[in-house]
Amino acid sequence: NRGLAGAILDAGGFIASEYSPGVPPQKYHFPARNRIISGMSRTVVVAQAPARSGALITADFALDQGRDLVVLEAGLSGDSGAGTRDLAEDGAVVISDARSILRDWGIEVTQASAHVTDSDRRAEPSTAGDAANARILRMRAAIEGGVR
Repeated sequence: NRGLAGAILDAGGFIASEYSPGVPPQKYHFPARNRIISGMSRTVVVAQAPARSGALITADFALDQGRDLVVLEAGLSGDSGAGTRDLAEDGAVVISDARSILRDWGIEVTQASAHVTDSDRRAEPSTAGDAANARILRMRAAIEGGVR
C-alpha cells in the first residue's frame, strides 16, 4: 500500500500507527488501529456490525474515550446488523444521515452547501508548521523507501 500511503500524504493527510512502516498487517493489529481512529474522532459512526464485529471493539474504545457514538439506521436490519441493534438498544443514537451529526455539532447544512464540487476536492490543504511538514517528509521517505 505504499502508493496509497504516498497519495494520502501528497493530499495533505497523515498516517498514524503504533507500528513502523513496513510492519505487515496482522489480525491482532486492527484493534490498536481502531483505538487510534476512535481517539482522533469526535463522533464514531457504526454503519453496520454483526454480533461479533471489529466495529463493536471500536465502539467500546469510543465510549471509553468519551466520544459520541451513533449508529446508522440503515444498518440495523438482519444478521449483519445484530451488533448495531445492540448498540442502539444500549443507548447509541440512531441517525439516518450525516446531517444529523453536523446538526449535533452546531453546523447547519443547506442543500446548496451539501454539494461538493471538483474544485473543492482540488483545493490545496492549509500548510502545517515546519515541524509537521518535516514529519510528513520523513514518513513519506520511509514509505517510499521502505524501513528495514
